[in-house]
Amino acid sequence: MKLRWEPFQGTSEIAYLGGNPIGMIGQLDADPSTWFYKVDGVAVKWIAKGFGHVKGKASARRGVERAFKTWVERANLL
Repeated sequence: MKLRWEPFQGTSEIAYLGGNPIGMIGQLDADPSTWFYKVDGVAVKWIAKGFGHVKGKASARRGVERAFKTWVERANLL
């Protein structure tokens, strides 16, 4: 499972699996050293933490990838 990252409005990026948007990352306006991440392409609410604030772009990407991977594993899609 490899997500494709594409730029979106300023520093934000959207993660895609195939043609489907899975999640998004971006810098917080109030604190540019902090990034948000959220997974909203699938319902991860009770399966994995699908949102958060972290320091750095790489950590934000990992947050999306980790939540989506957990969802895929628990849905028995791997």
